[in-house]
Amino acid sequence: MFEGAVAGILNRLLGKYVQDLDTENLNVGIFSGNVNLTDLKLKPEALYELDLPIDVKIGTIGRISLQIPWSGLYTNPVVVNIEDVLLLVGPAISNSYFDPERERRLTRAAKRKILQDLEAESEILKGPQNFFESLFTAIVNNIQIYVRNVHVRYEDSISSKDGPLACGLCLQSLSIETTNSKWKPSVTPVNASTVYQLVRLESLSLYWNPAATALDDAETAHITPMQKYRHLHPGVPLSKDIKKWWRYAYNVVVEQRVRPYTWAAIKKHKENYTVYKQTYKSTLRSPNDIELKLDLQKCEDNLPIISVVIAREQAKFELLSQEPDRIEVVESEFDWWKPTSSDAESDSEAESKAHVELCVKTERSRSLWSHLSSPEKKRVCELIGYVEGAPKQDKSKQYIEHKLNLTLANCSLTLMNRSKEVLVVTLTQFLASLETRPSAKAYKLSARAESMVIEGATSDGDLVPLLTTEKAAALAGSNLLAVDFERNPCNSEADYGLCWLMEPVELLYVEHSFTELINFFQTHSMTPEDLAEELSVAVDRASGVGRSVLAYAVSRRKVFQVNVDLKGPCVVIPEHGCVHKSGRVMIVDVSRVVVRSDLQPADLALEDATCMELEEKLYDRLHAECSYQVLFCEWTEPWRESRKYGDSELHLVPKVKAQLVFSSSIKKDYKLLPRYKLNISLSSLKLNLSDRIIGHLLDFCDNLPIPVPNTVPVSFMDSGDYVEELEDPELAEALELDRVSADPGYNELVKLRQKIVAAYLSRNR
Repeated sequence: MFEGAVAGILNRLLGKYVQDLDTENLNVGIFSGNVNLTDLKLKPEALYELDLPIDVKIGTIGRISLQIPWSGLYTNPVVVNIEDVLLLVGPAISNSYFDPERERRLTRAAKRKILQDLEAESEILKGPQNFFESLFTAIVNNIQIYVRNVHVRYEDSISSKDGPLACGLCLQSLSIETTNSKWKPSVTPVNASTVYQLVRLESLSLYWNPAATALDDAETAHITPMQKYRHLHPGVPLSKDIKKWWRYAYNVVVEQRVRPYTWAAIKKHKENYTVYKQTYKSTLRSPNDIELKLDLQKCEDNLPIISVVIAREQAKFELLSQEPDRIEVVESEFDWWKPTSSDAESDSEAESKAHVELCVKTERSRSLWSHLSSPEKKRVCELIGYVEGAPKQDKSKQYIEHKLNLTLANCSLTLMNRSKEVLVVTLTQFLASLETRPSAKAYKLSARAESMVIEGATSDGDLVPLLTTEKAAALAGSNLLAVDFERNPCNSEADYGLCWLMEPVELLYVEHSFTELINFFQTHSMTPEDLAEELSVAVDRASGVGRSVLAYAVSRRKVFQVNVDLKGPCVVIPEHGCVHKSGRVMIVDVSRVVVRSDLQPADLALEDATCMELEEKLYDRLHAECSYQVLFCEWTEPWRESRKYGDSELHLVPKVKAQLVFSSSIKKDYKLLPRYKLNISLSSLKLNLSDRIIGHLLDFCDNLPIPVPNTVPVSFMDSGDYVEELEDPELAEALELDRVSADPGYNELVKLRQKIVAAYLSRNR
């Protein structure tokens, strides 16, 4: 029956993560529609699904409750409550003594995760086309999820040489509710064309707490990054027994590069491989034999994952030739729940082709659909509104299938160094949305922010605003920032559209704030010349990305619709790099930057056009306009008022207007007119200079401080054992060539399995 199939799925799902799961209570709760589990403890390998080298040190869940309205699955909500989640994780490498049983358990979990993915545990979701899509849609449309009191903490005293660090996430509550159009909780009507769901986060915070004290030798005695060979570790500090460490290095090299390739090791591996293959074949014949499964688990411990995958496929080949009724050859293109590329132009034709797999027919009976009797199938289909064989309705290109809205009333980011605030970013009324139009292969990303304030630290330890919204814009009540990026926009024939609007902002240069910010992110010793070089490399990389995007657009003949209107910014540079000392100030006021594109329609008619009309209509144009001015005066002078005028006594460079028009022909084969045209116009350029002003400018340049990085990293400032690390290029190259490749991951194993199956079928057909 349907409830039994769901119970089996939840038992397998929760059993992977929860220790000592009360399956009897879970099954009774599922059949009654009310599941209540309390005081759950997570397994150490619970997070191996993330494919990260971390263990669960402490993992508890106070309560999980699940309410399933079996009689009204489409009309009543499914309610999930999760409370009091505490998760303390750390690196899989432990500082404590070597525990063989623990290592074996973690290694088994890693193998089991890959093998379950390869054996497609999602076979339980096989059924008629679009059935599970309708089932999941029915559940998701009326689901209510409530998560309360979550604390996830990561502690690491191994990875960072600066000392132990801790970072984490705290969440007071998370709720996901189905609502009506006014965002009030309700049940979605059966024939509703739009579903509204509200996701609410309360008191979400992130923290990162690095420590500056180093671990002592006694604590680091058992640390080694080579988890595979930790059983060989000497277990004493290097300074106390150098011979043991040399012996350890020798044993690791021999264990890694010599012993696996001796004739005895090769013979043993072949024997283990043969035993595993035969055991797996027996397991396929008797899938419910518990003893066979335990024997199979023991055999897996003696083989690497790549040998296990090859042995399984070979066992299926042999079973296919001996008992063809047990194995079937399945050819599939993709599953509907897996993400696929929306771009019609695939970079690789091989990826779009169907792949072939060997599946055991007995495994097909585990599918959820196969557990249902004919009356149950009919009843479930009626509940979720599914009609077997009914084609999907085609939607117009303007139809918005999904729309996600994110609202942050207040958001703050604080950078702290040695218990002192370095930078504080405050964002007010941030709105973001995502719209998808799959029928047109289109999407739209939008972001709005009402105001933003960035504060930096001064030499006195106080915070001063570095970026603020100008008062006129704040009083107007408009958004400080509005960005829209759209693919295949509705109102244009372009491939991409960008609209970027920004109100005036004021930037204040405070040298101490920028110095502290550089030191916060500094990871190694550097001089100002090194900093300038790294900034130059970063600029080159950014320009390289820009060139790549431009080259992609040109090669794919992509068309961009651009509308940019930036009012500002105004950059204020005090003479001494701070506002507390008297002196002169330079104001670089970029009043406005406007960039817009003028695209011609694709069905342009040119038969009866005159020469003037041809020159006007044959070009797509990019217009760029900019107006700016530079003021130089004493800080106490009314320079804010003088910004409103085009020229005054305080102006070093009066207001200048520049305009650029780039034209690209839409008919490249039309020879009478040029392909590209560039027009640049500049209003009168004027400099207000005198002997006095030139003298003040020279003094200003001499007194203006620039950010200087520390010659010692900030995290080592309180440590007396800092030694500058020097990298030997020849040694680095030798180590890179000598690198030992890791075990293959999931994607590599999938490709390997597909190649094995394809080679076998091509040889036997």
